[in-house]
Amino acid sequence: RRLLKDGNTKASVGVHYMTEDIDAGEVVTELFVDVANRKTVDGVYNELYPYYSLALIDAIKKIHSESVKPDRK
Repeated sequence: RRLLKDGNTKASVGVHYMTEDIDAGEVVTELFVDVANRKTVDGVYNELYPYYSLALIDAIKKIHSESVKPDRK
């Protein structure tokens, strides 16, 4: 809703490592999607939905190949 209210034309779907803090983990992958033609929350959701599986597959490949590792500070 905020995306629509603020007039943003791009949204993202991402995968990150889990931490105790919300959305604080290191980003593994993030896909940016043009949502300029979507005028409702449902429209944005429907545009982003196919990208969730693509982001997950990309993250699994990166983790498996060890090109991305969690920062264990």
